[in-house]
Amino acid sequence: MSVIAAVLFAASSGCGSAPPGTVINASPGSGAQDAAAGAIAVDASIDLVFQNGSSCPGISSFSIDPASIAPGQSSLLAIATVGPPASIQWTVSPASAGMFSSPTSAQTTFLCASPGLVTITVQVELTAPDAGDACAGVLYTSYAAMVGCEK
Repeated sequence: MSVIAAVLFAASSGCGSAPPGTVINASPGSGAQDAAAGAIAVDASIDLVFQNGSSCPGISSFSIDPASIAPGQSSLLAIATVGPPASIQWTVSPASAGMFSSPTSAQTTFLCASPGLVTITVQVELTAPDAGDACAGVLYTSYAAMVGCEK
């Protein structure tokens, strides 16, 4: 007897996800003989690959030090990424609240320009040619935190 399993799912992992309707096939193996007895053993690994053949980068750590500063002072911001090479973009909201020393680096400083709470966001995107927005909305590609620019 031969066993072939097909799994239809929408999976999500730390660095990417498979689109709904992705089919992953497990070929017959050593567990096929046990199917007649009502047990199946599968020894397999799964690589999630997008239709364009790319996997997505992810953010594995995110830090802001310190998270409370006065206007004219700065905080050190840093991330670490996993997966394929990523482009990095730091943004602040409201945009007039401050600026970054290097808004496309994994480590940068944020200079507070005016008092109030500001939102610091970092996003990583796939840098592969013709990747488009293949990783848009994937978990762990964007983080945000508040910084207090206090008087």
